[in-house]
Amino acid sequence: LEATVKPLPLSASPVQDILFSIQKKLSQQQGIQLEIDGQIDQFSMLSEFYSFTSAMTSFLTSIAQQTLLTSLTISVARKGNLIDFIVSWPDQPLDSGTINAFLEKRINALPSLQYIFRQNNARHHCHLEDNGLCRKVTITARAKLNVPSSMKRQPPVITGSRPEFYDFDLFHPEEIGENLLDTQLKK
Repeated sequence: LEATVKPLPLSASPVQDILFSIQKKLSQQQGIQLEIDGQIDQFSMLSEFYSFTSAMTSFLTSIAQQTLLTSLTISVARKGNLIDFIVSWPDQPLDSGTINAFLEKRINALPSLQYIFRQNNARHHCHLEDNGLCRKVTITARAKLNVPSSMKRQPPVITGSRPEFYDFDLFHPEEIGENLLDTQLKK
């Protein structure tokens, strides 16, 4: 499947917009409150906004439904060129098999949440306690690096109205003396 599907077009999305979108979807569609911790207004990440927010919403909904909670907490931290979304809940620890089953769940026609996360350059990690269960999962994604404007790729500059090597004019075909339909191909 990976070889047949083109990668998603990733663009810089403010983390604040991503989290507020997830928070709004969870609240309106599922009645789940999402508490956001961390400085979310300071950085952006590379993602395909719709698929990433849909995958996160579905993943958080699965956790909330399995644990019978109506509130989850998500913390955000940037480490170099990575952004960690740390999802935690106080009660009802889950085993890593359950978390992995959530990630294998399909959204609409897409293969799985895990697939969507991979397409967005994101990975997950369960923080296992001593008993093998977890109350915290980290989704790590790629941050947008700030590139100085002098290093950004500039668009090409077209100096003339058209390149010099054209030997015809598309806009003045009446200058051609011959009927092109009667032209022999061996000429």
